[in-house]
Amino acid sequence: TIGVEVFNMFDVQNSITNTWVRDVYSKRQSAVPNYLSPRVFNVRLSMKF
Repeated sequence: TIGVEVFNMFDVQNSITNTWVRDVYSKRQSAVPNYLSPRVFNVRLSMKF
């Protein structure tokens, strides 16, 4: 069998979590988003003997 998978088909930057960064001098926090992977194509081939 041969299969094709498309992840993130519409190439949307989805933020899954935030990494919080603190400024030493002003003690303010800023959120830096962590994004999912970009568009990925996978081709799968499986055989049974």
